[in-house]
Amino acid sequence: STYVSYSARSHKYQREDKDTSQNSPILQALIPVMIVILPFFITVIINYIFTEHYPEAMNEWVIDTLDFVILAMSFHGTAHSIALLLTTPAFRVRL
Repeated sequence: STYVSYSARSHKYQREDKDTSQNSPILQALIPVMIVILPFFITVIINYIFTEHYPEAMNEWVIDTLDFVILAMSFHGTAHSIALLLTTPAFRVRL
């Protein structure tokens, strides 16, 4: 009886760990893509469009679009830490 309850609990924790271990690397791999690479390419495309087709609009901008990329890159460490806290079981228990 005791063995069965321990076995069921152990199986439940193993299943949760397996789910986390599958989702964690995917999330950790997507964070740099979403926060660093994607904003950079969007900024390059926006800069190209505005410099080629609307150069007068670029003169009126107070904040350059590259500043948004720098802001997004500075958020990368925070986003990675949040993802680590949410995907690691030991950290989730402490929260």
